[in-house]
Order: sequence, then C-alpha cells, then structure tokens
Amino acid sequence: MNKKLLAVAVAGALAAPVAAFAQSSVTVTGTLKASLDHQKISGVNATRTGNTSETRVTDHSSRIIFNVVEDMGGGLQAVGQFDLRFALDAQNRINPIVAAGKNGTSPTPNPVSGGNNHIGLVSKAWGAVRVGRQDVHYGHSGDNIATKGALWAHNSALFDSVARPGTTNGAIAGTTRTPNLIWYNSPDWSGFKLLAGYSTNPMVASGTVSVENDMGTNGRAGRAYLFNPSFDTKQAHVSWSHWNAKSDWMGATSSNAAVTEAAANANNDQKSNSIRGHYDFPMGLRIGLGYNSSKVSEAVTGLVRGNRTAWALPVSYTTGPHTLNATYTKAGDSKDLSAGTSGTAGTAVAAASGSQTGARLLALNYSYDLSKRTSASVTYAKLNNRASGVYTLFYVADTVMGGASTTALAGEDHRMMGVVLRHTF
Repeated sequence: MNKKLLAVAVAGALAAPVAAFAQSSVTVTGTLKASLDHQKISGVNATRTGNTSETRVTDHSSRIIFNVVEDMGGGLQAVGQFDLRFALDAQNRINPIVAAGKNGTSPTPNPVSGGNNHIGLVSKAWGAVRVGRQDVHYGHSGDNIATKGALWAHNSALFDSVARPGTTNGAIAGTTRTPNLIWYNSPDWSGFKLLAGYSTNPMVASGTVSVENDMGTNGRAGRAYLFNPSFDTKQAHVSWSHWNAKSDWMGATSSNAAVTEAAANANNDQKSNSIRGHYDFPMGLRIGLGYNSSKVSEAVTGLVRGNRTAWALPVSYTTGPHTLNATYTKAGDSKDLSAGTSGTAGTAVAAASGSQTGARLLALNYSYDLSKRTSASVTYAKLNNRASGVYTLFYVADTVMGGASTTALAGEDHRMMGVVLRHTF
C-alpha cells in the first residue's frame, strides 16, 4: 500500500511541472533582412582622405524574438521577451573595426542580444507594466520607410540627432533601446492610449555600459522619464512623445577613474519633444507629418551645447503587393551657443555659431511583396549637410552596420542606394 502511495506521489510530483508548463506558451518570430548597397560621398571635406565610395553587403538589424506568455487567470498574464539581434553579413556587429583604415584590431564578437527585452504583467483591465530595455521616444517621426526598405534611409538620422556646434552631433535617446527601463502601457480607452516610462540610467555608455554608476560616487544619479500619449481612429493617428534624460555623472572625486568629467559631459543631458500624425485615405495613400524640438546641455554645468528643431513629411502608397515610400526631413540650424565655463574646473568655453549646422534628407523606397512574409525593395537616400553640418545616414558608422570612414564630415553630402531582401516569420 505504501508503495502504491509513493508511486502516486511521485507521479503527481512529476506531473505538476508539466501541468504548470502547459499554462505557458512560447512563440518564436523574427526578421531576416539584408541588402546590397552602394554609398558615395560628394562635396568632400578637405580633411577626408582615401576612397569616397564603396559597395557593401549590409544587415538591417536581423533578429529572432522569443515571447513567453503565462495565463494566470482573472485576465492577468505574465509576459517575457528575448530579442536576439545578429548580423547576417559578418561575424562581427559591434566595433568590427577599432581604428579607421583597412587594418582593424581585435574585433568584438557578435553580441548575444541587443534588442527589446523585458519581463512584465499584462491585464486587460489596467494595462501592462514591463521591466527591461525598449525602443522609446526615438523614431517618433512617422517615417515607416525602413519597415521593408533599408534601415540606413530612416530619418532618425536627422529627426533624433542634434547638431552640437564645434563637435559631433548628439543622439537623442541614444537612437537605440533605452536600458534600465520600467514602463507602463495603458489599455485602449476608446482610441486613447498612454505610454509612460522611467529609466534609472538611460545612457547606453557612461563609463561602463548600460549599468548604474551611483554607488561610491559623489555625483548625481542619472535618470530619464518618458511621457507618450496617443489617439487613434480607423483612419488617423496623432501622438506626442516627451523625453527628459540626465546621464550619470561620476564627479571629479569618483572612485571609478574610468568615468571622467569629460565623459560625463559627452553624455549630454537631453530634453526632446516629438509630435507626429498621419491620415490614411481610402485608396491606400497615407500622408504624415512630424515635428521635433531637442536641446542638449552639459551634465556638470548645464551649458547648452545644441538646440535645434526638425520636421518630417512621410508619404506612402500601397496597392496590392506594391508599396511606395517617400520621406523628406529637414533639421534646422542649431541656435548659437553662448560662452561660459565647462566643468568643475571652470574651463572657459568660447561662444559657438550654430549657423549652417542643419541638413536635409530625401529617402525613397519601392517594395514588392513576393509573398505574405517576403519582400524585395529598392531604397535610395540622399543626405545634404549645410557647410558646418555633420549629420550622417542612420546607423552607417563602423560600430554598427556600416564601414570605416562612413561618418560624415562637415559640409559633406552622402548618397546611398540598395536592393533589400526581407523575410519575416
């Protein structure tokens, strides 16, 4: 009898995790996307040396996404996502070339993940709370040219970048996933929805990568908050995204010597607002409009280092398997910067003119759906910098999916054309 009871108990113990597992579902989706591209630089800056054009194969943020859902009853679910990013065209994705030129050293291996990862709770009644890293704020222009076309044509190159006169441009919200983030998505309240988030350290790099730098320091703690209400009807959309971010500042007496005051200032504090909208006409035509105002300032002194506005006009037309996209984007000149002092040492900083620091971007794309999951596209983009503008096509630097010396120098115009193949599953 005892043996029978023991057998029943063992069987029950073995069955329990199986039953629990059966309540969870795992789905695997993803995108494979790559192109054959040609890039050419005209209006070449006098300091540039070497070739001014190249042909290359480019990955466009290919990924495999694992989603886990557990139904806990009462309309409540536990959810999780692991977004695995990789490069189809090369072994390396991040820092494939350490120094400009043909002889790179010690390239970094292909990263395990760089995507939108989270764990959270979802309720039909009150919405969803998630913790992890997520694309927020940047890309809020209404431009969908990169859905099937080339990612380098996306207007985040201008819309989410701020000219800082006298130095390189500043990337708003890192133009990538925001780390250390907790965020809330509301239910759909008759077309109205809200996304609100808070990051304990929003900067991708602040001495170390995507981690906190508060313990053992005398400086302030970094943080960011996001507020993004939206309203949708069957044919129209309008939304506003507000971003306010401060980097971790280690301070001159930090125990972490790797993070200097100069590094903290490089991660400028940011304030940015994006407004976008579109209207869908019955014949497959969509016309949109986007506006962005962004300002960056030094973490230590508050000295403004860049302040500009940008606007975008994205248009798309779909009929059957054919899709046409055209997006025009213009970033205005930065406002002139006043003289001041930089850092705790009080280093004098001269006034800087924001004149001629703007740029404009025209991007065109034609896509043909070969099936419900596979498409082929031809994408063209031309970015024209004003005399002191240093805007660069989106994600073409050697640290992401471009090559060495592809970053724009002052006044240069960059043009790219590519044939893109995309498959989703």
